[in-house]
Amino acid sequence: MCIDIFYDSILNPVGIDNKAVGWIGFSNCVAGNVAAVVSGVIMDRVFRRRFKAAIILCLSCALISTMWFTAQIQEWVVSTQTLLVVAISLNGVFKDACSPLFYELAAELIYPMKESMSAGIIVFLLNMSAGVMIFLDSYLDGGGMNYGMCGVLFIVILFVSAFVKEAYKRPSAFFDTQTNNG
Repeated sequence: MCIDIFYDSILNPVGIDNKAVGWIGFSNCVAGNVAAVVSGVIMDRVFRRRFKAAIILCLSCALISTMWFTAQIQEWVVSTQTLLVVAISLNGVFKDACSPLFYELAAELIYPMKESMSAGIIVFLLNMSAGVMIFLDSYLDGGGMNYGMCGVLFIVILFVSAFVKEAYKRPSAFFDTQTNNG
């Protein structure tokens, strides 16, 4: 999800102008969209029927890139606009690579119910979290928003690790032929 309003509230106080903020947000969105498409190919080749592991890996990398971005904003590490773009682009890559994985795993977990049910639940949760973030943006400064994002990513990683049990119940012609042929 690309919302430049948050980048304004995070980056303007540290002296980055609106034009640069726009480019940073744009790089995050483009990187995320490309990663969402490419993650399907990687899933088919590397993480076949191991969505949970891929989700945890991607979310962990998103957490690390968000922490790096936060450290740059707080001036704990060396920062340039280029490094900020790299950090937020990596965040977009890993965060958005998870999106199709969550949808697929959710569809697998609730089978034989329709995929639209799991997709609807995920969209509802995303909209609720976006609403909370928009509300909190009025009360928290940029650092607080970054810390909140790091905390949310950490909680989601813990939740997926502890409570999601993979079960691949949907019939799949691709996987069935791969299993029968060797």
